[in-house]
Formats: sequence, structure tokens, C-alpha cells
Amino acid sequence: MRKKLIVNKNVNQNHFAILIMLMSVMAGCRHSDTTLWPDSADMEINASIQSLEDELPPIHSFTTLMLCGDTLIVHDPRKRDAQFLGYDIMQNKYIGAFGKYGDGPNELANSVPLVYDDSTGIMHVINGNRWEIISFKVNEAISDSTYQYKLKVHLDESNGRQPLIYGYYVNDSTILGMVHICNEDFTSQTTHIGRLNLQTGKVNVMDQIGDEVNSRSSLVVLPEHDRMMTFGKTHDRIRIFDMNAHLVKEIQGPCFKQEHEDWMKFFSSAITAGDKIYVFYRGSAERMGEGDVIMVFDIEGNYQNSMKFDTQLNSMVYHSVTNRIYLTTQGTPQIGYVQL
Repeated sequence: MRKKLIVNKNVNQNHFAILIMLMSVMAGCRHSDTTLWPDSADMEINASIQSLEDELPPIHSFTTLMLCGDTLIVHDPRKRDAQFLGYDIMQNKYIGAFGKYGDGPNELANSVPLVYDDSTGIMHVINGNRWEIISFKVNEAISDSTYQYKLKVHLDESNGRQPLIYGYYVNDSTILGMVHICNEDFTSQTTHIGRLNLQTGKVNVMDQIGDEVNSRSSLVVLPEHDRMMTFGKTHDRIRIFDMNAHLVKEIQGPCFKQEHEDWMKFFSSAITAGDKIYVFYRGSAERMGEGDVIMVFDIEGNYQNSMKFDTQLNSMVYHSVTNRIYLTTQGTPQIGYVQL
């Protein structure tokens, strides 16, 4: 089933929340440039979505995606027999599932996919019930029903549990992501770029400024361009950092305001696709029954165009061989792809 997507430059999603902890916060600030949203942002593109619903078992709402080589992993945390479904992109077929729900041996609950290591074929997952990171050799887990996952590391709880989201794999000892730092009574939080040590389970804060209280941001990492970019989920703002987390540039979104408002539009999940960055843009339109938008930027944060959907979007990943964005939605189809 094919569905039309209208892309509109004037118009203005889960990954998944991952709980891990945090050690220290750096203070200070560094000079950076601030750019306003361009008045000329009016390019429109037509796009379409191709359904994959017939190729996969039924899934629940609020599923997320992880790309493991040419295998698309669909994380459906509401399934009890197997939470991770595998779809072979190149063969266009469902290839199996793994990850039984529970708190017993070789089971997991409150799970969140964290990162995938291309060099080993291993997917690291947060097992929230046991506060640990576990590892699956994806191909073996799919093909062998007796497969046993491996414990990677217990998460350090010495400073209290802090969420880390939008994981980016660097190497076997380092994951980058956004860290939510709560106050002592857990009534408020700030958000920073953080570094998780996969050997010790500890997290260090990298950036020097963080977001406002009770704000959240998504993260994309572009090491080949010495860039990390955060997209504000509460203040409609893009920040560009170097790989040392020094702020280089700030871009105020089309609905930017210094104080967050419940009905304002805002950025959400973001991915890289070649030399472009694709970002969910949502907010008041969603609450009024309209769909979400994917905005497209270059690596300097310059707006390129937009794709408008008539439903809420959950998650997306980019597959470079096919040049497709795979995504899950709250409407019909629940899972499919956009051909770029």
C-alpha cells in the first residue's frame, strides 16, 4: 500500500528512553553564533511511503527501529514471546525474532535498544529491570532459539539513575548520547551531551552549557565533520557542537521562544543520511489531529526542505545501500519506508 507524503518547507519521535547514570557536570560557557530561522524557508517536495505491514507479523503502537547492517530490527516492547523482530532489507522478508520478556534467565524487561556495532554484529540493549547493558549477536539471536545473550556491563548507580537517549556507538568502551540530570528530589532535570563507558557503566557529562530546566534534546553525531548536533524538544532550537562538545552555533527554530509553551512546535528524533540530517518536527499540529513533519538540514544546520505526513511518527533509521528511510508510525501503515 502506497501513501502520499507532502513535503512543505513552512511546516514546521522514539527512539527510546534509556536509563543510565551520570557522574559529573561541567560548568561554564563558550562564545558561539546564533542564527534566526530564515524567512525564505518555503521549499516543497512530494514523497511517498511504501508499506511493509504484509512482510512482518502484527506489531503494537509505539514501536522503534534499529538498523543492524542490512537487518532492520523492530523493537516492540509490548510483545511477550519476542520483543525484537528482524526484517532482511535486501531479501525483503521477515527472518525471525528474539528477546523474550521477563525477569528470568535469558529474559529482559523494560528493554531499550542502545547501539549497534557494525564491526562485530552486536546490538547492545538496556535491560531496565536489572539495570544492565546486555549484548546480542544479531544474526545468531535471530536464527537460534536457544541463543543466550551476554552481559556487557552493570550500570553504575552511585550518583542515581539518569536517562541516556539517542545512543551513538564510538567503540567498545564509549557511547555518546543525551543525558538527563535530575535534581536531588527528582522534580526537575537538565539535559547534556554525555559519554557512557561501556567497560565501567559510568557516564560523564561533556558539554558546558546544557539545556534549560525540564528540557530535552535529541542528538546526531558526525565525527567525520567534527560535529555533534542537538535538536531541542522543548525550545525549538538546534545547537551545533564540535566533537569536544564546545558550542559552535545555535539556530532558533521557526517557533522558537525563550520560554517553553505546551502548544509550541518542536524538534524530536534525528538521524543522518549521507550529507543530510532528517529530524521529526512536531507539536501543536499533532494535538490538533494533523501529522508530523520531517525537516531536512545540511551538516551546517541549514534548512533544505520538509516532508509532511498525515500521522504521528515514532521512529526512523536510514539504510544507505537502498537510500531509504525506514520508519514506524501511529497510523497506516504502521511500518514502511520512504525512498529518497
